[in-house]
Amino acid sequence: METDIIREIRAFRDAFAAAHGYDVHAIGETLRKQLAESGREVVSFGPRPAVQIEPLPRREPQTVEPTPATT
Repeated sequence: METDIIREIRAFRDAFAAAHGYDVHAIGETLRKQLAESGREVVSFGPRPAVQIEPLPRREPQTVEPTPATT
């Protein structure tokens, strides 16, 4: 479902990319520069601590007897 807001966001995103020649490196540099100039604090969380998981006990495979064919 495409709403007016989604169309507006896509149009802005396309215009922003076109202004930078669709060069992802130029887009990234501009965004990093804008973030630095905004004065907002960037929060970064470290990796989550590893969790020890107990392995499941191994089970012996079960054999299944074939059922007689019914006609």
